[in-house]
Amino acid sequence: MSYRGRVLVANTLVASTLWHRLMALTPPRNLVSSIQQEIVDFFWSGRHWVRAAALYLPLAEGGQGLICIQSKIASFRLRTVSRLLYDCGPSWLNFGKLLLRSVGRFGYHKQLFLLNPEELDLSGLTPFYTSVLQAWHTFKFTRATSEMPGMWVFEEPLFFNGLLRARTLQSASLRTSLREAGCRPPHEGKGNISRGP
Repeated sequence: MSYRGRVLVANTLVASTLWHRLMALTPPRNLVSSIQQEIVDFFWSGRHWVRAAALYLPLAEGGQGLICIQSKIASFRLRTVSRLLYDCGPSWLNFGKLLLRSVGRFGYHKQLFLLNPEELDLSGLTPFYTSVLQAWHTFKFTRATSEMPGMWVFEEPLFFNGLLRARTLQSASLRTSLREAGCRPPHEGKGNISRGP
């Protein structure tokens, strides 16, 4: 079988059987790695001549167009991010927003995508929504610091926001007190959230 034939078999017959499950489930990373390794081994059927990362490139860029499962999972999660940010999609997104609001007891959902991921406690979140936030934070983005504060600042997340650098907000006891007092932006903020990074 030719290399192109092997790519077609791997992409259409093998990998496509996984997509429906991977849209909703978050498999262990080592399972994904072992399946990917089996696909690469099938492609070479013997000695590996080129690194696997080169095989995933399109034909026009010198690759073979072999499917990368981890990238496909990330694309599924980013589609969920898009639906959450722009309120378009199935009715289960409302349940997803409720789950996101439980992160750190902040009551945020869209605003979570503006926060620093290293400072968030995601321990109570389901594996699927944890992977959604992780997929989003693979992108690096910066906020415009030259903007003058306006009314949109009231729509910004209060905690772990790079735009609001008050040292006093780093205190856990102060955060708890502010949360209990209801000091947080509205859940359905507009402002910078809808513009994205």
